[in-house]
Amino acid sequence: MTLLVLAYLGGVLTILSPCILPVLPFVFARAGQSFTRSGLPMLLGMAITFALVAMLVTVGVIGDFDPEKRSHRAIDAALAHAAAASSIVLDARWVPTPSLTGAAAVPRLEGYDSFWIAPGSPYESLDGALRAIRFARERDWPLVAT
Repeated sequence: MTLLVLAYLGGVLTILSPCILPVLPFVFARAGQSFTRSGLPMLLGMAITFALVAMLVTVGVIGDFDPEKRSHRAIDAALAHAAAASSIVLDARWVPTPSLTGAAAVPRLEGYDSFWIAPGSPYESLDGALRAIRFARERDWPLVAT
């Protein structure tokens, strides 16, 4: 019984959270219609959208890709294998280190969910690689360094 009360209160708190506020006009606009014709399709659409977004992972591989380096080719293969085994959609992009030295570096790094610091130094820009590491550490974002 206690678990049911806690679950109910959790639902009430979720409804009161600010992230739900933009959806309320759509809910109230459909209040006079039947649930199966208005509420259910909206709930299914939201659930599917949230599930798809949760399955999309973007990894920034920080390094200067060299197809001649076996380790660089192995990173791409390892990420593809992990994505297939986890049933997620993975978008892995190599991020050249010189592109992380300018003013646009922070917005560029914010576009990734996690980072992999590729082996193969010397980097074209050690400052760019260190900036990516600092960015991840200061924001507590996932980072793997090999």
